[in-house]
Amino acid sequence: MESLEFGLSVMSIMTTLTDLPTRQILVLWILKLLLTEMRLQQMVAIMREFLFHTDHYDLSSETWYYYYAIVILLDTGYSVEPYRTCEKFYIKKGETILRTKTPEAPWNFFVCMWLVTIRTGAWERCVVWEERIKKLQTAKIEKHEYKIMILVRLAEGFLIMLVREIDNRNIKKIQRLHSTLKYLFKDMNKCCKHVPIFKPRVLLLSAYYYFIKGDKIRAYNSLNKASEWSKIYSHGTLLIWIEHTRDHWRGTLNPKLEHYWAEHIEADNVLDYRDFDLEKGKQIVPYTLPLPNDLLQKF
Repeated sequence: MESLEFGLSVMSIMTTLTDLPTRQILVLWILKLLLTEMRLQQMVAIMREFLFHTDHYDLSSETWYYYYAIVILLDTGYSVEPYRTCEKFYIKKGETILRTKTPEAPWNFFVCMWLVTIRTGAWERCVVWEERIKKLQTAKIEKHEYKIMILVRLAEGFLIMLVREIDNRNIKKIQRLHSTLKYLFKDMNKCCKHVPIFKPRVLLLSAYYYFIKGDKIRAYNSLNKASEWSKIYSHGTLLIWIEHTRDHWRGTLNPKLEHYWAEHIEADNVLDYRDFDLEKGKQIVPYTLPLPNDLLQKF
């Protein structure tokens, strides 16, 4: 990807850049592109140099560091910092996180921390983040790139919650979640016009939503579009997740891989990012998006 290689070539210049917002935006975009190509080692090196061990320290930079540590966990299953370490960062800094120069940093961090609890079914731990998520839904975030980063994580979390409530036959919560998701998808589609690199992820989430509702034709159509757009943007991590999802829907996914992501979250069983080597055939095993029990019984 030419834009990524150009970005990497100017990294040395950025060490002298004191304009924090500009510096952060450039670093975050390079990290985003590195993640699409699964270049985790380079990604972490940049995170630590420009966001963590930096001469221009700012709490927002440190918050972005922990945000990306969680993003790598969410998107690849590999750990840079254990979830509990990220949790301790939040406990230590408390409300001061919200007073950083770039408020988008804590909001993105909060939603990713919340999503991990949703994915793992840690509903009691999820309560810790609920108030933040409620505020986040009404927060005004002007920059499209920051807004879509939040929206895609929110939508995934609410879709997983929808599956849970369908299984519980909780009609009121199901209706409330459908209403929330309708708004989120409308907002995500608007943002994608300005930040099209997120289009394949939104299409994957849309496919998942259709499948939950039992509309398999639209689900597979959206999944195929997600795959096409992922190829356009060379989004390797997302392509793997799309094919993993397709295998799950077809009932051809290796049973050992269905809960693989969730089984490697706890500190005593994490996958260390330093062990990931694409050239040696190492692969990521993405999270398996859950389906309602009634749908699973039809497989």
